[in-house]
Amino acid sequence: MSTTDTEPADLEAAISTLAANADLLSRTSSRDLADLLARVRLDTWAVAPDWHRQSCDAKGLDPHSAAGAEELMSGPVMFARLAQVYERSLRRSLTDFGESRVPVVPASWDERLIFTGVRAEVWRGENLAPTPPPGVTLVLGAGNVSSLTPRDVLHHLVVERRVVLVKANPVNDYLTSWWERALAAFVELGVVRFVRGGAAVGERALADPRVSAVHVTGSAATAERIHSRLRPGTVFTSELGSVTPVILVPGRWRPREMRYQVDHLATMLVNNAGCNCLTPRVLVLSSAWAQRDEFLRLLAARLATLGPRPAFYPGVRERHAVFLTTHPNATLVGATSANGIPWTIVEGARPDDEDPAYREEFFCPGVVVTTIDEANPARFLVAAREFVNSRLWGSLATTLLIDPRTRRELGVDDEVRRTIESLRYGVVSVNLFHGLGIGLGSTTWGAAPSGDGREGRGVIGNGLLVLGATRSVLEGPFVTPWTPAWFITRTRSESIAWRFLSWLTRRRWRDLVALVALVVLPG
Repeated sequence: MSTTDTEPADLEAAISTLAANADLLSRTSSRDLADLLARVRLDTWAVAPDWHRQSCDAKGLDPHSAAGAEELMSGPVMFARLAQVYERSLRRSLTDFGESRVPVVPASWDERLIFTGVRAEVWRGENLAPTPPPGVTLVLGAGNVSSLTPRDVLHHLVVERRVVLVKANPVNDYLTSWWERALAAFVELGVVRFVRGGAAVGERALADPRVSAVHVTGSAATAERIHSRLRPGTVFTSELGSVTPVILVPGRWRPREMRYQVDHLATMLVNNAGCNCLTPRVLVLSSAWAQRDEFLRLLAARLATLGPRPAFYPGVRERHAVFLTTHPNATLVGATSANGIPWTIVEGARPDDEDPAYREEFFCPGVVVTTIDEANPARFLVAAREFVNSRLWGSLATTLLIDPRTRRELGVDDEVRRTIESLRYGVVSVNLFHGLGIGLGSTTWGAAPSGDGREGRGVIGNGLLVLGATRSVLEGPFVTPWTPAWFITRTRSESIAWRFLSWLTRRRWRDLVALVALVVLPG
């Protein structure tokens, strides 16, 4: 929590500096902006050990554990990756991509090595949003993942070419000094200023007429409250979370595929102790899938071996208690601990239930298993997409898991393509954790471009600077030859994360060689 609120006079000075430099980035050449990002990469490497250590301390994690490596990946690594992708895009001649679906991963030879088998596209909308005029954007940051706030800042600096006033969430305000050092190149230029404190500081910033745009990452209730108080004409964007589904298409999975996908889904569930907008909240399965019970049994067993994470996020115990009250048939998996919450699985839900977990993101370590009475894979896909599109709140991201043999069946591949096109989510991922939609940096992250904005507005990321970008589609193999680096079961994950960060920031050949060697080793 913040110990000292920014004084009104200091807030005034920060906004005055930004307002005086409001058009500076719009006058900065792509080459000069790329040079600033190159320094950001190096400065991120310099602060990464302290940034990572302090994040782990706050969340009760051993920095050398698999959970600690996950924290490094979602913190300094994810931030440095976005800076790297932006820099690369600015150093080449920018292209007005003519196609409506732009391939963005892999985009370079090293991405082919590092992200083996991963493919991603950014889809463009029909109507291009107008480029916002120069001005001051207020970024109100997220409290759960340590890279989100500085990533939001980078997006508005590079993509929107606007100067940024930043106020961290009080939950991770302790990282402000490290973010400030990582972004020192922009701070020294006078186009970024950080302020600290609670709601009063944020309200004073919102009330300043020189702030002409606001970006919020947080709850829908918070965003709605802020949006209702904005002056007419203020640009408002937001990332508000979602009841995130994972759809498992019925098929005949081989033993290795079963183990792989169990670990895959366990990775999604335990990431950040279940306190993520991208945490799966609903699993969609076929009631006729012959391997359903086996999958759920193995998933529970894997979660039990991983054990509970410390309950670091404010209010998570209370939300979990409500989740249990509204789901009396919930199963608590694994051992309990004094400072952790057991992973919680609710089976037996039906698509037409009035389950509160369909309409509310509980933001705790709980998941609901919903079964659909359809054995045929193609017809299951039709029913599943209708369910998630119409019954679940939010439109941020979803993953579809389907084995290659089932996909080759008559009509199924066509239905997969139709499903990808019709799923109303900002990121649709096939056989890949949808969290890569934000982690890759090249892709977009944000709610689907539809509705009234109550599920979020706009996107961040878009590392290749694709005009009119609205959503992203990712795809990967059902099983990879080696355990992916982001799996929680991956051995040597800490070494992989540090080598990847070093390659992103320092571009040393020995780091790339060591990284590839670590990734392809068994485990």
